[in-house]
Amino acid sequence: MTKKEIIIQAATELFTEKGYRETTTSDIRKKAKVAQGTLFYHFANKEGILLHIFSSIINSQLEAIKFFPSNEGTGMEALIKYAQFCNDLRREEGSTLVFVLPNFVPSLLYQHEETKKIFLEFFDTSIAQVEYLIKRGIEDGSIREMDPHTTAHFFIATSIGIDRHMTLTIAPTPNLFPTYLNFMKKALAPEAT
Repeated sequence: MTKKEIIIQAATELFTEKGYRETTTSDIRKKAKVAQGTLFYHFANKEGILLHIFSSIINSQLEAIKFFPSNEGTGMEALIKYAQFCNDLRREEGSTLVFVLPNFVPSLLYQHEETKKIFLEFFDTSIAQVEYLIKRGIEDGSIREMDPHTTAHFFIATSIGIDRHMTLTIAPTPNLFPTYLNFMKKALAPEAT
């Protein structure tokens, strides 16, 4: 592993164990067993490490969704499979998302052009994929007539909202994903079921 990778691994472990705010760059440096100059050579500050972790998650998920087999089954079946696929990707990140989501401030994107570019590509790709699946469903009759673009945004926004709620709430919360899927199936179905 490179020094940069060691720093990222140490930071990820500390952010997960202690929390992002409670972890100092000194803690990260000590756990990574690197000099202060080495840490600051790779990252200007703790936010830089968080941005790198966020970018890595988004980049990894972007590569995965680009290869989703979107032509299998009906549009509705493919859309439900896509939602499950994305849910599985997010679950794989598990504890990393627990510290990234509450500490990630969208204004950080405007400070780091490369991260902003990756995030926008991920978002645009997700919307385009869902919009395509909705259009397919409308064409094959498995999804009722509606505006695919607006519906794709709603589909993604609802999923993000559920993720944030499930990750950030301290109260016991049931798994909302099955209810989300059921709600979307009923909302998109050609006739009320």
